[in-house]
Amino acid sequence: MGLAIVASASGCLALVDPNPSFDAGLDDSGADDSGETGKSSETGKGSETGDAGETGDAVPTACAEGSLDCDEIAGCEASAEAPETCGSCDHSCIVDGVTHSCGAGVCTASFELPALSDVIADEAMPELNYEGDDVLWVRANPSCDAFIELPALPEIPGASVDAAWLALIATDGGANVEVRRLLDPWDASELTWSSPPALDEVAVASFSPGLGGVGVRVEALAEIWLSGAPNYGLALTTEINNQAAFASIETGEGPVLHLELSW
Repeated sequence: MGLAIVASASGCLALVDPNPSFDAGLDDSGADDSGETGKSSETGKGSETGDAGETGDAVPTACAEGSLDCDEIAGCEASAEAPETCGSCDHSCIVDGVTHSCGAGVCTASFELPALSDVIADEAMPELNYEGDDVLWVRANPSCDAFIELPALPEIPGASVDAAWLALIATDGGANVEVRRLLDPWDASELTWSSPPALDEVAVASFSPGLGGVGVRVEALAEIWLSGAPNYGLALTTEINNQAAFASIETGEGPVLHLELSW
């Protein structure tokens, strides 16, 4: 299992590689539409703005490289490097009112998506709801699983995932923790061991945390969600007779999904 170190608001995170057996499940036709965006060759052509062969007027000068004519008025008023017209007149790097970076006709952006809710389900107390606890316990014998509700991913046509990781703060380590995709909707105020949502049989990733920050790579899962599949969040589970614990959202240092997208 490969490790890398990345910076975060909570300090340095040990970045954990994903499970290679977890398949994003995207077909060849929908895996990546980003190739259709950012093409400046179809826009900003001076030859499209006027034709002297019909009117006898002078042929307008084609836009210089890096310039675009986006207002149908003579002159190249826009820049292909501007976030509003990144590579073409209809390619914007502005998402929900936030301006992101443009380079070589490609928009790039980083997103931090803090968990909306989290809760544990304890086999020893199967009818008890633990919403509001400040620790997410993960253990076996008796089992205790943690459930994490995440926000919806940004809706950006043609976007692809460059990097994605779930940031956690471990307060107790030792268990081999598996990250699993949740397949059903759930409510943190109602979830118990007796009424859990369904889990994917294949783990997204697994890791054995020490104390402190850890980032679990989840690019394949992020691609699934970005393609429109329901995002019901994640579960942390273990089958090893040991335990681990993570800070919940009640501490202000709960789980955070980090995304780096391009389009």
